[in-house]
Amino acid sequence: VAAWVIAALVLGFGAYQARRALMPLSDWSLHGKVDAGAYRAVDGVVVLGLAWLMWRGLRSQSEGVQPESAVEAALHIAGETAVQGPGISEMLANALFLMMICLGLLFYLRQIRGLDPVALFGLRRLSAPRVVAAAVLWLLPLLAVVTACNWLTLQWLKQFWPDLAPQEAITMFLEQNHAGSRDIMMVSAVLIAPLVEEVVFRGFVYGAVKRFTDPIFAGLASAALFALAHFHL
Repeated sequence: VAAWVIAALVLGFGAYQARRALMPLSDWSLHGKVDAGAYRAVDGVVVLGLAWLMWRGLRSQSEGVQPESAVEAALHIAGETAVQGPGISEMLANALFLMMICLGLLFYLRQIRGLDPVALFGLRRLSAPRVVAAAVLWLLPLLAVVTACNWLTLQWLKQFWPDLAPQEAITMFLEQNHAGSRDIMMVSAVLIAPLVEEVVFRGFVYGAVKRFTDPIFAGLASAALFALAHFHL
């Protein structure tokens, strides 16, 4: 699966670059693109670092370790993985490592690249009351849609995969007896992990891919990488 996804992304980039070489730039819509300036060697280092973390996660899964995500799999650097039953100290190290990735990437984008994260993420500067009101208004409809989609997907998968099991992180959470460990797991799963994933996949991957292709391909590419990183149907 990883090989097919990577091959599709490489072919897609090649097709877009070939089309741009054959067609004038004036024929391309630049709507929504962020002026990131010229790319330098440090940008390649950042990309290689993120790719290495993802590769470590896929290797861990192929060796029988089932982490929550490919980013979390890179926490072998900071301690044991969640699947191996870490204690509170290892969980705190994992959470801190994830936050270091997030803050490091934001620092790189803002200070080294000189990009505005708000513009890069496609976010508008909204007031806090408006954000809270929108979240409350759309929370229940969103939960209904997600629940329905999840149920339909599981029913379809069970036709040829009858022994579907919950995610390893869910099983570990239910079997965890230490209250402190459960609290750390909840904070990591509900707050830290989504924040890091948004910064990496939507703030960095989507913006960079969109710069060289178009919004539709960038959305498909970032979604494919996001799904590949989690690697759990």
